[in-house]
Amino acid sequence: MRLALAAVALLALPAPGQPTSAQPSEPADSQTTEPVERHVDPEALAVLQNAVKAWDGVESWTSTLKVSGTGVFKSALPGITAELSLLRSDDDWFVHGVGTLTEGDAETPLDIAWRPGSAQWVDHKKKQVISGKLPRTKASMVRRYLDEWLLNKGAFQKRLDAEQIRFDPKDDDPSSRSIIVVRDGQKERWRIGNDDNLPHRIESIMDVGSIVYEFGNVRTNVGLKPGEFAVDAPEGYERVETAERPKRARDNGGNDPLKVQPIAPRNDSPRARAEQPPDAAPGFELETADGKQVSLSDLRGKLVVLDFWGTWCLPCKKAGPQVQKLHEDYAGKGVKVLGLAVRERKADAPGKYMEEHGYTYTVLLDADKVAREYGVKSYPTFVVVGYDGEVVHTEIGYDDEVTFQKIREVLDRELEKIKASPPEQG
Repeated sequence: MRLALAAVALLALPAPGQPTSAQPSEPADSQTTEPVERHVDPEALAVLQNAVKAWDGVESWTSTLKVSGTGVFKSALPGITAELSLLRSDDDWFVHGVGTLTEGDAETPLDIAWRPGSAQWVDHKKKQVISGKLPRTKASMVRRYLDEWLLNKGAFQKRLDAEQIRFDPKDDDPSSRSIIVVRDGQKERWRIGNDDNLPHRIESIMDVGSIVYEFGNVRTNVGLKPGEFAVDAPEGYERVETAERPKRARDNGGNDPLKVQPIAPRNDSPRARAEQPPDAAPGFELETADGKQVSLSDLRGKLVVLDFWGTWCLPCKKAGPQVQKLHEDYAGKGVKVLGLAVRERKADAPGKYMEEHGYTYTVLLDADKVAREYGVKSYPTFVVVGYDGEVVHTEIGYDDEVTFQKIREVLDRELEKIKASPPEQG
């Protein structure tokens, strides 16, 4: 079985609890894993507290929205310029973005809306307006970070408990105050307007680049109605509904709309072949944080879950508790969970991170070459290696609702197979 590992260009930063998502090969949270000294400037905290209070008073919002990236994210992220509308609804929000999505020189009209429990979006390739549960798409970047920063219940208020809250010494904008917030190792910059005490720019800052949301012409409590949060069907487009979450990239030939990439190559093209891992899982021998050697060949006869991750990758870190739980739940069942650390600037960072968070599954260091051999281009990527040493399943990115459900289904299926036909030990 050949499993496509397509390139994912997306961030993921404080993805909405969520959303996780995959990050480009040098993605998101690149903050140090060392304990952060608590430092809170009382004046900066007061500015942030006033901003939280102002946001809590927002029932509706309209503004321009610009989504962009710096560093590796400049080319990895789609650029979005849109008119943004928000309407509070109990603990959820109506969200509507209308504008343009830009990838390289290509521009695509953007029209996407969320209502509590469902979404509507335009698929220009299929000439459809689709209603249902939205997959992670490039267009969903309209909302991706807004959930984590503002829309999830209590999200903004959580910043008040950050390890660091201080003014940005480089701020020279007289119309606003820029606050640096470091929370759970993730560094953010919030630009708060002097007149309205509301966020006008939010930036997730990483060693490899930044993800930036900018809001212009902000107006609040403008009397929006739920009926206004709907997508208009362009002429010649049909309306369709989908009751199920669309299949992810591994099931649809790599056409996950989240992936920032050119039109998918033919499956027999050199590029397509280069993006597919071999049937047999490439062997490796790597060192653990405490200096022990672990080789894949020594694990023949077990199911092996490979987690390609990094301490710089926020979605990877968000997935950590579920990786640990997987390790605990399948202990003694012939399943080995390995975390393969990649692109680390400090050799001891993965070990320290594991220790600080109480994770007990095995972490292997300097796995960059192994990641390339497996065709990994986004993080986290999870690969399940079967008893016979073949790749049996791949999950790209992290979705707190889907990723580990799928991995567990695969493991349970393989365990059932082995009950009927035990493998030969290699």
